Amino acid sequence: MRRAGQIAGVLLWVVVLLPAAAWANNPPVVDAGPDLSVLENETVMLQGSATDPEGDPVVIFVWTVESSPPGGDAYLTSPYRPDPVFCASVPGDYLLSLVASDDPNAFETGRWSPPNRMVVHVVQNLPPVAVLKVDLECGEAPLTVHFDASQSYDPEGRPLSYYWSFGDATIPSQEASPTHVYEFLGTHVVWLSVFDDRYECGEARAFITVVADTNQPPVANAGADQTVAATGELTTVTLDGSGSSDPENEALTYEWSAPDGVVISNPDQSITTASLPVGTYELTLTVRDPHPWEAPATDTVSIAVVPADNIAPSVEWCLASTAKLWPPGHQMVPVTVSVKASDECVAPQDLLVFCRVSSSEPDDGTGDGSFVGDVNGADGYAQAVSVDLAYDEATGCWTGTVWLRAERDGAATGRTYSITCDVWDFHEGNLSTAGCVVVVPHDRRK
Repeated sequence: MRRAGQIAGVLLWVVVLLPAAAWANNPPVVDAGPDLSVLENETVMLQGSATDPEGDPVVIFVWTVESSPPGGDAYLTSPYRPDPVFCASVPGDYLLSLVASDDPNAFETGRWSPPNRMVVHVVQNLPPVAVLKVDLECGEAPLTVHFDASQSYDPEGRPLSYYWSFGDATIPSQEASPTHVYEFLGTHVVWLSVFDDRYECGEARAFITVVADTNQPPVANAGADQTVAATGELTTVTLDGSGSSDPENEALTYEWSAPDGVVISNPDQSITTASLPVGTYELTLTVRDPHPWEAPATDTVSIAVVPADNIAPSVEWCLASTAKLWPPGHQMVPVTVSVKASDECVAPQDLLVFCRVSSSEPDDGTGDGSFVGDVNGADGYAQAVSVDLAYDEATGCWTGTVWLRAERDGAATGRTYSITCDVWDFHEGNLSTAGCVVVVPHDRRK
């Protein structure tokens, strides 16, 4: 009986021959990582890697600096790792290559991967640019100067620190925008040093001159407040700052400023004009002498433009706190006068209210007791006596007190005190008059 694979009693063995490539160990595939850009003397970690086609572990990496700029001094920590740290102090391009192997004896056998390359661009770290600004370069002692380095910058955008030397043997400052007070006369050299985080430095300087305090500040005078009637959509008024002065009689410069809606024709003149709509406005005059360190002087003027008004105020009432004085015992009695008035264009408190009181009998008439000064201590029969009224915010009325004597001529029909109030609204002819009376009757039945 024959077995399968036997021919005439001969055992046949089948041998399959494989290509030589099937037995070869392929080298790893290496990636040196992306090109990098760093500053001189700055360290950076390289990003090499490798994979093996057969999945064998990659056991050896070797980095090599193939080329560098003249004088280049590249330094690699642990060049047999995939991720060494690179550093160079000379700017330029550094060409680096990376090979790897899965053979622990690669240095003897020479079984390395093909090299993969990358470039490290080393650039010079430029110093910061120091920008020094001051608000005053000259002034009288004690002189306060505001310094500013906030516009300094680093070409690479690195963070900055500041160091100020004020030139007067005082404590330096490390603020970006310090303020310093100079007490000593003379010219002081100010140095600003700006550092980046790599200790590169940029510098700037300024000169501050401190002089003795002899100059006096000017005095601003914007003129008297004004109230004018509107002449149209815009009303022109004159601004007069010619009353401004300087103690040393030095030339002054002028600057008028106003709220929105007000147009000043020549704001740099002492006397000029302004065009204003209806309303009340505060305009400011600023005057300066020739010394830039001297603070300017300011003054304000209030200008009220009121609508054209030909209507007199309306008087709602004019009242006395009592209508009759009794008994006629010659005593002085306080009487409160109250006036309520309004106007279409002027607020009640801005009206002009005048009050006067007169008497129908002489002070020292027949049968009245021979007392004098019957109206606030004056003779109201010979001439009406003025009474001061003041505006009361709580009641919205103008009020005042007049003292009247409770007496009358015993042979007459009684005495009458006439209270007359004139109410004006600032405009010529716009007058309203109202009044009331207080009587001292002849007898109680009256």
